[in-house]
Amino acid sequence: MRRLALAVAAIALVAASHPAPHQPPRAHAHPRKPLHVVRAFVVSGTPQTARAFVAPGEAKYQTEFPGLLVVRVVGAPRQKQPRHVRFTCVTKGCAFGAADQPNKGQDVDHVTNDGNYYRAAVNHGKAAIRVTVEADSPFGTYTVAAVPEEGYRERTVGASFTLTSH
Repeated sequence: MRRLALAVAAIALVAASHPAPHQPPRAHAHPRKPLHVVRAFVVSGTPQTARAFVAPGEAKYQTEFPGLLVVRVVGAPRQKQPRHVRFTCVTKGCAFGAADQPNKGQDVDHVTNDGNYYRAAVNHGKAAIRVTVEADSPFGTYTVAAVPEEGYRERTVGASFTLTSH
């Protein structure tokens, strides 16, 4: 009797550990397409060093960096809209001030209401901006990230610049 009870208990345990039979997973009717990788590579502009100054009555120091920050964008071209690169100062306490842009500023937008960054159009595979950094101290090393804006089914890889003020 005891053996029978043990056998029934063992069968119940084995049956409980295996889920009920189910249908095998089905393949999707439309398999997921691979993502296209869009990369930014630094062409020129890093490293740069410039002297900081403060205007009378201002609380922030400004550093005008003389060289352009230029990236080359590699990836599949967009079909309906032009490609843009977003330049952002990622160092804490760093912000972009007004600066004269290449090509009379036609290809560059300085966006301040949704974060402080530059949005530059890609022309002939390259995007370029000129930078003035505003900070609390005249001494600092700043990192500027340049990341292509993502489109549908794209993954982007950015580049970075190193700027030093003294």
